[in-house]
Amino acid sequence: MLPNKSVGSSIILNIGYADAVMVYRLYAKDFFEDGTPKYYHNKTYPIDIRCPAQLFATLYSLKKFNKHKKLAERVMNWTIRNMQDKKGYFYYQIKKGKNSKISYMRWSNAFMFYGMSFYLLDQNKNNE
Repeated sequence: MLPNKSVGSSIILNIGYADAVMVYRLYAKDFFEDGTPKYYHNKTYPIDIRCPAQLFATLYSLKKFNKHKKLAERVMNWTIRNMQDKKGYFYYQIKKGKNSKISYMRWSNAFMFYGMSFYLLDQNKNNE
């Protein structure tokens, strides 16, 4: 387990490939409940937009999209349903009982668009 570690600090560290694969296995197993991305392995809240975005970047970088296609689709659908505003921008964070629905260009939108680009790259690759 990764006690008191966030997804961002666990995945973005400058580590070797073997360690990255180990972290990825824990990440794919422990950080998602039926499509809900978790910031901590042992808590649901807060739900941060960087968590689903990081999943897509990680799966693409480790060439694991096909293995976890259903997970990626569940997370994408959950994120759009729960964290995307009707105007198109993404919310920064959901906390227990309240949401931060501010449209931050860097913290929410840019990071989610970054993650979505990997999701769409994989979708496009499979449609060719």
